[in-house]
Amino acid sequence: MLIIKTNLIPKRFDALALRWFILIRPEHAENEDLLAHEELHILQQRRDPLYFWKWLTNKRFRARIEAEAYRVQGLSHASIEHLLHERYDLTISEAREFTKYI
Repeated sequence: MLIIKTNLIPKRFDALALRWFILIRPEHAENEDLLAHEELHILQQRRDPLYFWKWLTNKRFRARIEAEAYRVQGLSHASIEHLLHERYDLTISEAREFTKYI
């Protein structure tokens, strides 16, 4: 895994995991929780050969992988549910489905 400090990532992200690379904004480069979040995304990508296709086409898949990564960051179930509700347009009860097993 190679960590690259750059601002050449979409504005909505502080960091981005792409297979073997973590692209992270320089001001977040020391954020261990964020790095752990992105490292989990690298593991998820390696586990699932269809990861990028699913990420592009399936909102529920994105919500599930983000819930796992937010948990690695140390966020509470309630915080994760709130983030999923806001970012993925899920009801709180739908978001709660993703936090049951993490």
